[in-house]
Amino acid sequence: MSLARDEEVKTRTVTRPKLPRPQDRDAVLGGQSFVPGAAAVLGGLEGVKLRFGSPQAEVRKAAVVEAMRYGERGLAIAIAALEDASPGVQRRAYELLRERAELAACLSQSEGCDRQLLEALQRYNPWSHTRQQQVLLGHLDGISDLAILPEGGVIISASRDRTLKMWDIESGKMRATLEGHGNWISAIALSPDGRTLFSGSIDRTIGVWDLYAGELPKHRWQLDRFVTSIAIAPDGQTLVSASVEQPALHLWNLKTGQISHLWTGQAHFVKSLAISPDSKTLVTGNADSTIGLWDLKTGQLQRKLLGHLHAVSAVRIAPNGKTIVSGSRDRTIMVWDIKSGAIQWATEASTAVLTALCVTPDSQFAIAGGEDGAIGIWNLETGQLQRLLKGHTDIVTCLAIAPDGQTFVSGSQDGTLKIWGIGD
Repeated sequence: MSLARDEEVKTRTVTRPKLPRPQDRDAVLGGQSFVPGAAAVLGGLEGVKLRFGSPQAEVRKAAVVEAMRYGERGLAIAIAALEDASPGVQRRAYELLRERAELAACLSQSEGCDRQLLEALQRYNPWSHTRQQQVLLGHLDGISDLAILPEGGVIISASRDRTLKMWDIESGKMRATLEGHGNWISAIALSPDGRTLFSGSIDRTIGVWDLYAGELPKHRWQLDRFVTSIAIAPDGQTLVSASVEQPALHLWNLKTGQISHLWTGQAHFVKSLAISPDSKTLVTGNADSTIGLWDLKTGQLQRKLLGHLHAVSAVRIAPNGKTIVSGSRDRTIMVWDIKSGAIQWATEASTAVLTALCVTPDSQFAIAGGEDGAIGIWNLETGQLQRLLKGHTDIVTCLAIAPDGQTFVSGSQDGTLKIWGIGD
């Protein structure tokens, strides 16, 4: 098995001559853009407005991009595009408007930014058109964990059937099955470069797979305890594994494959792990309803966060490194400030126990799955539910989001994987 690029897929680069940008009073003849009853297309902002009236979604999307180059004068077109008939046009407008707002540093304060822009972003729900795109079948038992390669094109799933499978995210076709564990696989994690996969198992080992070689695990790290969760530091130096028996955390040096630290003395076992983007802080979701913040270098417990009433089943750190998102058996989602430990907001997510979490690459939304098979998408700034999706017939055990932030995958105890995305 190889992850080499398919040779039959080739790209052709076409070099086009650079043309001067039209000005507001220019007129541009000809072209392939939509021309309602006219033989010429106006240049400048008037031409952009005309193209925004095209029946073709791709032409309207291009018009929105062009409108943003006209500053305040083009803002109205981009805001209007948030209500376009095409979800793709809406999403592109949303991305551009968010970029503008972020550059102005005004998502949390209105100073120096157009109030109309802020209000439009607050009203718009970018997940309103999310739908199930594909169902992936192939595992013989429940799905336990998921990962998506950094390039975004391949899904890796782990299962209680003792196998790992690799899937093409566009076609949904299975690319490979990896076997080697003697018991069900509980957790997986990818190296930052996406070349190496680590798999923790109930067989008391961590498998190390070279994805580009496609062989049996090139290493097998032996433990004396079941592995329940693993996480890799973004700097690629350290892997942390959690065990349920005699609760402990093992820190592995990824260069040597040796345990560098063993943290024992946990009163309750760790159900979920996350490591901050700066590779300095380890966050643990614990069975005793607490969240632990640890110094990854020294192994010292820095703080315990109290708020949940039952076991913390999932923790994630937003990619911006500012917030922690947690889900619990008490049926709540909580968002915490990672520096102060303060709760920013908490909400009862559903009538079901929460079992899985992921956070979008822009740190704006959390996706949460539960024991009832439903998936909710939450705005991390407002705490508002953006979308509720139903499709699984059993517990949602894991979630992973693609780098583009528009496609995510869910795994369930029902043995299926589902790919969700924004429809067009």
